[in-house]
Amino acid sequence: MNEEFLHAALEALKEEILSSLHCALPGTVQSFDPAAQTVSVLPALRRRAASGALLPAPLLRDVPVFYPGTRQAGMTWPVSAGDECLVIFSDACMDGWFDTAQATLPPSPRKHDLSDAFALVGFRSRPNALPAVPEEPAFFGRSVPEVDAAFIPGSQNPVQSRVIREELDDKMGLHSTYATVIRSGADLNDLYEPGDYYSATSAVTNSLSNCPFTGIGFRMFVHRTAQNYYRQTILRGNSLQTYIRTFHRSGSAAPDSFGAWNRFLTEPV
Repeated sequence: MNEEFLHAALEALKEEILSSLHCALPGTVQSFDPAAQTVSVLPALRRRAASGALLPAPLLRDVPVFYPGTRQAGMTWPVSAGDECLVIFSDACMDGWFDTAQATLPPSPRKHDLSDAFALVGFRSRPNALPAVPEEPAFFGRSVPEVDAAFIPGSQNPVQSRVIREELDDKMGLHSTYATVIRSGADLNDLYEPGDYYSATSAVTNSLSNCPFTGIGFRMFVHRTAQNYYRQTILRGNSLQTYIRTFHRSGSAAPDSFGAWNRFLTEPV
């Protein structure tokens, strides 16, 4: 066997191995299943057969979509056909983990296979790039009323939606950045986890339960003051009025009692 033949054989073997090894590919979403949170994706890069013919791109089905978050907090967004994404492939068959959420031996010997993909939706080609990216953090894609319907702690969905809406702060005369939006019809007794919350409009405030006033938006802070004692502090709109009440809770349980609201007024000095 001459050296030239051996080199050609090794190159052909290498090409065959690499052709079946998949790491990451850009793609386009064809369909989205919101219940399963999976997509069908068509890879955007094509391949040629040995004959030179252009091969059709395989449709990747049941691809899990990445939403950043944990079991208790995170972010979601709608996914639609035509959205661009990056598809990455698992080292080994992921079906056992995906179906059971348990550590398990791969049920198939396949590796870096097209069947074991994850979709990172949001990567953009140059023609579909955003027109501009501001220097400050920004949120786009929903109107103010839709943001008002964001999830809050204590609701049936435990995900807390944190958004950056400085224009809403401007309406209230408040200029913090990150806060949890209080949705219409919420109960302030359900907002007992330490954090920063706000009611964006007077309409939202008017719909709330256990709120000490109506007619204007506000910012509310929840702090832990002792081992099992907490405090809710409300800054009312653009006024200098502050409302405070305390509550008691044991461990991770819901509060067992709330104190009365107390209003504090200021005077010029």
